Amino acid sequence: ALAQGEGADPYVLYQLGKDFEVYGAFSEAAHHYQKALDAVPSTAPYRHSLTVRCMHCLGQSGRLEEAFALASDAMGEWAESPDYQFTLGNLCLDAAVVYPQDALAQWLPMAQAAWLRCLEIGERPELDGSVMGRGSCLAAHNLQVILEGQGDREGAHRYGALGRQLRQDPRQPAV
Repeated sequence: ALAQGEGADPYVLYQLGKDFEVYGAFSEAAHHYQKALDAVPSTAPYRHSLTVRCMHCLGQSGRLEEAFALASDAMGEWAESPDYQFTLGNLCLDAAVVYPQDALAQWLPMAQAAWLRCLEIGERPELDGSVMGRGSCLAAHNLQVILEGQGDREGAHRYGALGRQLRQDPRQPAV
């Protein structure tokens, strides 16, 4: 029963999810992460990483509605996390591909807003599982790519330059 994660400790479920995620088994990872989220204490230091990883794996398994539901539930707790905002931006970009009729009006502006928020927040290495760059150069790169795709060469150039600058010193505030 423990192999399936039933009745297991939330931290064990989190670690099982990470194992599945590493091997690209996103649906299985999301299953374990969701079980862990149901039981994780609000004070657990790995709660941040668990939430962001679950959002990512739900998105990677094509379960965007569930990913956005989790993002909505977690927004109050993790709105000041560049990792949360970065992953939210990626989910919006995925939604733009799945729902192209709404891409320009809804999904791409939401993705851009999330990545801009990453730059406003900056790096938060004290958050468990934080990925360096999500509050700096990685967010700037995503903005550059989106703007290039929309034909905004000036904006793309600006974020490209910012990304290069932030790779040198990701701790400086970007916005």
